[in-house]
Parts: sequence; structure tokens; C-alpha cells
Amino acid sequence: MNYVAVPVSFLAPILIIYIIDPNSFETSFAGRSPYIIFLWLFLLELIVSQSIFTVGILSRKRFLASLTLMTIPTLYVIGIVFFDFKRTVTEIGKVLGVPYGTFGNWFIDVAWPISFEYIVLAISFTTIMFVVYHVNGVKKLAIPLFFFWATTFFFILNTFAPYGAVWILQALVPLTARSTASVLEMMKYQTFLAPLMDSRGAGTLLVVSNGGSSFPVAIYWPSAGVHSLFIYSITILLFIKDASFTRLQKTVCFVIGAVGTFAANVARIVTICIVGLNIGASAAQLLHDYYGEVFFISWMIVYVSAIAFGPRFKRHILYRLRREADKPDSIPAK
Repeated sequence: MNYVAVPVSFLAPILIIYIIDPNSFETSFAGRSPYIIFLWLFLLELIVSQSIFTVGILSRKRFLASLTLMTIPTLYVIGIVFFDFKRTVTEIGKVLGVPYGTFGNWFIDVAWPISFEYIVLAISFTTIMFVVYHVNGVKKLAIPLFFFWATTFFFILNTFAPYGAVWILQALVPLTARSTASVLEMMKYQTFLAPLMDSRGAGTLLVVSNGGSSFPVAIYWPSAGVHSLFIYSITILLFIKDASFTRLQKTVCFVIGAVGTFAANVARIVTICIVGLNIGASAAQLLHDYYGEVFFISWMIVYVSAIAFGPRFKRHILYRLRREADKPDSIPAK
């Protein structure tokens, strides 16, 4: 079997969705840009662990089962796009109790179909990996799988309990708000912080002002980077657990990455505040909905790539330096 078919089976439905709805890939939370991160993590893990070269020959039954499973994600997407299966998904959401009556139709019309799509693809991708790569292969590919399932979990949580509905997830909100306010004050903006309680639950109100203009931002757990820190934490722990690092080096890697993830989210909120204050609420909302998570995505890609390929690059540089040092001195011309 051509094992390139496995990543292709993941890529095909994602590519169809992209052709039909490219704008959804500009949105990370309750959007589809995490698909790109999943594919990147999957291919990165294949390269690093060399799993693509160690898969055994499949039996006839396993081969046919894998081919059948690989078509499910694509068939589901085709059903959504061309056969109006989305209406059925919406009705399922109403039966399950998506709180669109309280929080608005967006949660049943947009958030729930996306969440259900992630559920279908997560189950399909996990099953495909198990059938093709067996248990050991799935263990090697735990990072992309966990990322996909963690993203799915937080999408579902935000669909059924958005804003401040889950109070325990609000624990990070005050720290995020204060850190954002501190950065804005260092940039010579004035800020005001206050607890916020409305029909959507508990949160923190941040008002940034400058030159007589002001812009308010309501911060709840989805905006505080809770899901980013959670996804980062487990992903990085899985990534470095088998690395040839000392325990101290692993601890340093984790702490640096956690601080960087938190800082990336603070930078995102700071940017939204500045854009809202100087350009307008519409531009700030656009940044929040479509481009905000680029901060976290960029940080994850750069940091994980540095950990994966940094040691190899360092060894290559040291090897080149040693070769240069071992070269005999050139004989000066007479």
C-alpha cells in the first residue's frame, strides 16, 4: 500500500472544504485553521519519528478496511457541501441542547456544525491511523491526534458553554487582563479593569483609552488563552518526552514555551485593543474572529520546529566549524 495515501486521505476533505469555504480557514477558534496545524504536526511527526518508513505490510482485510475508512471524511464533507446534510446536523444540535436560544443562532448555525465536523474527522483520522499504523504507530503520532482531539473538545465546550458559563475556566482571565493592561500602559495607553457579570456569565472588562477615545473589551475564557495553554502543554509534553534532553532541559523547554504561549495571547489582545481604539470596532472584530490566533499558531510552529530541528542544526554547525578548524593552514605564496 502507498502510505502517502494516509496523509492524502486527511488532505482531501480539508482541500474540498477550503475550495468551497476558504474564509473559514482564516478563523482558528470555531474555525478551520487548526486543520492546517494538524497536517503540519502529522507530517512533522512522520519525518521526525520516520513512522512512514516503518509501517508493515497490511493484510488484505486491513487494506480494504483502511481504504474504506479513508473515504469517510471525504464522503462526509461531500454530504455537507452538496447534499445539505448540514440541516440534519443542525437538528441534532437542537436535540442535544445547543443553547442558541440564550446565546444566539450563531452557536447552532456555525459553532455546532463546525464542532460536529471536528468530531467526525477526529474519529475518522484516529481510526485510520490505528488501522494503518497499529498501536505503536498511533503512539508515535499521538501529538497531532491529541491536538485534533483537544481542539475538538474546546470547540464543543465553547458551543455548549460559551463566554463565562464555565466559571473554573475563568481563572486565567484576571491574569491575562492585568498583563494586557500592563503592556498597554507601557505603550502609553490608559487602561481600566473591572469585573464583568452579564447574561453571558462572568468575565473581565478592559477599557483602553488614549487622546479622548476609548475602546472596551470583554475578556472571557476563550479569549484568555485557556485552550491555547492546554493544547500547548500536552502537545509539548508529548513532543519532548522521548527527546534526548535532560530533565532540566525538558523543564526549561516547557516553561519557555508556556511563557511564550501566554505572551502570544497577550500580544493578540493588545493588538485587538490598539486596532479597536485607532481604527474601529469592526476592524477589531475582524482581527479577533479571523486573524487573532495567528499569534498562537505562529508561536507553536516556530517553537516546535526549533525543538525538533534545532539540535540537528546545532550539530551541523559544530561539524562544519570542526572541519574548518581541522583544515591545514594554506601555504603562503612565495
